[in-house]
Parts: sequence; structure tokens; C-alpha cells
Amino acid sequence: MGNHQELDNGTKQRILSATHDLVLDLGIHGVSIDAIAANSKCSKQSIYFHFADKSDVLNQVLSLLWRNFHEVTFAVDTNCDDLHGELTNSAEQYLEHLLSTLSLRTISVGLEAARRTDVAATEVRGLVPKHLHASICTLIDRHIKIAGLQHNLSATDLADSFMGLLVGGVLWRALLEPNRTISSLDRQAHVSNAVSFVCGTLAHSG
Repeated sequence: MGNHQELDNGTKQRILSATHDLVLDLGIHGVSIDAIAANSKCSKQSIYFHFADKSDVLNQVLSLLWRNFHEVTFAVDTNCDDLHGELTNSAEQYLEHLLSTLSLRTISVGLEAARRTDVAATEVRGLVPKHLHASICTLIDRHIKIAGLQHNLSATDLADSFMGLLVGGVLWRALLEPNRTISSLDRQAHVSNAVSFVCGTLAHSG
């Protein structure tokens, strides 16, 4: 019984791994059951034994990718007195993890999937882990209160803008140039723009 279970799990993993490679090479629409069978060296009968259909295979592959991305916890010092430095550190951590875990091609595939109701749509709508957004919001809120600006500014709005500026450039690249990489200079520019927006907004609201 145990050996059969191990064989079944091994076959399923081989199918998922092969499909993952195909998705990155061809995109969602380029993947077929025949291609999955050839790439995994499994019969179509075996694929349909483990999965309901092609969408089921794709759904599980994409869900796994995005789940792995969201499992990482980012360390943000919400009591840090250096807002500029802590935002910069958090932004650099985030972009490093985002681009090392999810290539631009994977992000592009995820965006494509988000437009489909049957392929991992709920998994790919958010590129920002909730705990990271909450920590950034708490950090900004602390500095708003220190500066006595709590009646003028919303920490949530600033945190949304901060993460939006970081993610926006990545999404643009993923859509237009999914097979390229983002250079360190481009990353620095994304980080600088996001941090400068928050710090500049606070400075001009004082």
C-alpha cells in the first residue's frame, strides 16, 4: 500500500514539475495535455488519473508557486526611528524575494491566470503579502503620529501607494518584457521612488 502511494505521489510530482517548466517556456495557452505527457514521460491516462483536466494541472502548479511566495515572513521593525532606512530595507527585501522566487515570466503567467476564472485566479491577485502591508502601515502610522499628522494623512493610503509603486514597475516589466530580468539599477529606482514618495509626503504635510 505504501509503495503504491509513493509511486502515485512521484508520478503526480513529475507531472506538476513538467507542467511548471512548460508554463514558463510557453505560457498557459501554449500548454497541452500532449505536451505535459511528453515532458513528464507519463501517459495521458496517468495524467487524467491524478488530475481532472488540463486546467486542474495548471491550477495546482500556479497555486503552488504563489503559495511558496507568500510563505516568507518579512522582518519590518515597526518601532524604527529611521523611516527612510526601514522602508528602504523592507522594499529591498521584498523585491529580492519577489524576483528570486517568481521570475518575470512566472509573474506574467500569473497575471494571465488572474484574467481567467478557472486557473488559480484567487492565488495570483495579490503580489503583496498581507503581513508585509500591515507592518508597513504600522511603521508609517507611528511616524505620522510622532509628527502630529494623524488628522491629515492615512497610513493605509500611504502603505498602499508605497507597495503600489514597488509592484507597479515589476508588473509593467512582466507584461511587456517577461523574458528579461530587472537590473539592480532598476530595482534601486523602484525602491527610491516608493520611499521618496512616502517620506516626501510626510515632510510636506508637516
